[in-house]
Amino acid sequence: MLRLTLTADEMPLLEQFSALKELDLSGSTCYAEIKAYAEAHPEVTVRCTVHADGQEIQNDATEIAVSSPLDPAALSLLTALRSCTVTEPVSPADAAAMREALPDAALAYTVSFCGLTVNSDAQTLDLSAVAPDRIDEIIPALAVLPDLTEIRLDPEEGPSLWTLEDAGVIGRARTDVAVNHAVTVFDTDFNLADEVVTFKDIDLKNREDEVRTVLACMPHVTRAVFDRCEIPDDRMAMLRSEFSSTSWAACRRASSTD
Repeated sequence: MLRLTLTADEMPLLEQFSALKELDLSGSTCYAEIKAYAEAHPEVTVRCTVHADGQEIQNDATEIAVSSPLDPAALSLLTALRSCTVTEPVSPADAAAMREALPDAALAYTVSFCGLTVNSDAQTLDLSAVAPDRIDEIIPALAVLPDLTEIRLDPEEGPSLWTLEDAGVIGRARTDVAVNHAVTVFDTDFNLADEVVTFKDIDLKNREDEVRTVLACMPHVTRAVFDRCEIPDDRMAMLRSEFSSTSWAACRRASSTD
């Protein structure tokens, strides 16, 4: 067993120990260089520590709790880690770095963005008070909240801050999550979380682009019904092709006999 505390500049010195089997680098903080050495020398059992919150964490630790995110290079050395808890709020970027460094570990943290602090295991996210012009801040946060099942965009009272198009951006960012947002389009009320949309007795001829906008904002729609909506057959066929995962009901023209 060779025990050393090295800096990044000193790490190349290890190459002279060609018969090395065990190496203890506890106290060394050049985490990226330690990781590179371990990967280049799988025949060597490397022991090391990661410094966090005034403590030295052994690289064979299976559970840790820290107040702030560790450096991704340091996290990558904790190959036995199965559980990591961060007690102070983290940014979406820090949470994403942790998830990338520890893809197999159970992570618990709170993510802070747009004035909100949300637990990593949250199932519902209320964005009704967040302005849509902060979408660029919201999207990275959605990526590090894996347990979400619902996103709410409308307040309990009063008008929503969110337009159909802005809400569609949120829906497309997390197609696995129901985005609850009530809208009125073509004099028809529906919710972006709906799985079925029905338009009846509405003249939609030459309004196919508006139809595309609506359907593109509703990733959960499995069935679309257009009854006597005056969309020509060739243009309806194009819509069917573009939204092939949606089941389309037979469309009757206004001139059809019921």
